Amino acid sequence: MSVQNPRINDHFKRSTFGISAVEFFWGMGLPVVIESTFLQLFVKSMGATSLIIGLIPSFLFISQAFFGLFAAYWASRLQHKRTALIMSHCIPAAFNILFALYLFRFGFGDHVLAVFLITYGLFSVGIGLVLPIWQNYLVHIFTPEESLPAVSVMMLSQSAGRLIGSFLIARTVASLALTPQAGGLFFLICGLIFFASSFFFLFTREPEPDPLWRRPADGRFRGFMKESISEVFHNRNFLFFLGTDLEFYAVIVVLSFYANFAADHLEVAAGLAAGGFVGFNYAGQFLANWFLGIKKMLTLKQKAYLSRGASFVGVVSLALFPSTVTFLGASVLLGLSRAIRSLLYPPVVKIISGKKDATHFFGMAPLVTLPVSGGLSLVSGLYLDLMAPWGEWAYRSLFLLLAALILGSLCFLRKTEF
Repeated sequence: MSVQNPRINDHFKRSTFGISAVEFFWGMGLPVVIESTFLQLFVKSMGATSLIIGLIPSFLFISQAFFGLFAAYWASRLQHKRTALIMSHCIPAAFNILFALYLFRFGFGDHVLAVFLITYGLFSVGIGLVLPIWQNYLVHIFTPEESLPAVSVMMLSQSAGRLIGSFLIARTVASLALTPQAGGLFFLICGLIFFASSFFFLFTREPEPDPLWRRPADGRFRGFMKESISEVFHNRNFLFFLGTDLEFYAVIVVLSFYANFAADHLEVAAGLAAGGFVGFNYAGQFLANWFLGIKKMLTLKQKAYLSRGASFVGVVSLALFPSTVTFLGASVLLGLSRAIRSLLYPPVVKIISGKKDATHFFGMAPLVTLPVSGGLSLVSGLYLDLMAPWGEWAYRSLFLLLAALILGSLCFLRKTEF
């Protein structure tokens, strides 16, 4: 009978608490800025077209593709990564605070949309710097056996935070509507929470230093890029895995537009669309993290198939049977899909890479998928603007096309070895 090392157990508990505390508080702010139904409606109230709304996720994916590489290069040259992780988390927080201060001072002035796009673009750059460092850190501080349970607890904490945040948004929008003051309050609180909670990473513990570790000899970014490109494109299994993310990007597009569809064509109340949809979405994420992460139901590949099934049913139901009840049910299914992807992505990339430090795989992945991740939401926004005379069928036809992409992702999933 094996006895668990108390020191290892303490390390797991402390590090899981650290990453989960960060995600709980970031989860409270995320409904304001990322995959946010509130943001869709708020930006539209500033005069944005569907094309501009489609720019919002494109900003994030483009930033991940280019600035994530710089972050991966920086982190790959550091044996201890915790300080870099905390510093990178503080950057996006600052730009939320800046936009909040602008709203308090100038409201919906002539330049508010331009200021939003600039500050949100810079916020996206910050997120692009965060992601590869954060994703690699999660698999850096835990053993392969600990990784999935720790990430599951972390994502449960994030889902709980998101539920609280979405409830507060729904209540605030219902009472204050989509005013500059309400928007400024949301962005200010979001930025302050992001900044302060990042220091919970101080509770995490990195592994003991590897005595054989050496800083990479080639210190040039070009050398790092050349080596990363070679390793990624010679790993066919990794490329197949990236192909499965067609589903992920299709779901992101649906989440970017479905609140406007509900508010404009189904007369759903702004408070429900801005907060209620998000709440049901995060309820789906909570269920996925509990049963598939904590309870460890299904294999990795079975989880991936379940994700595609849930997102396909959710998107098709929005297209063919749009109603308030359908939107709430679809929100749960899309949340389930998003949570499964979040659960699988860090450990699967680490496994498929075959590397002890997979930072460059996390950094390269957004660049490889950029044509789809950056282009799909833009093309979808343009499609909705051009097809506006079709009314609700502009959205319904778009969702059917996205459902076809979700089915297409199964071709890559079948070939991926987990």
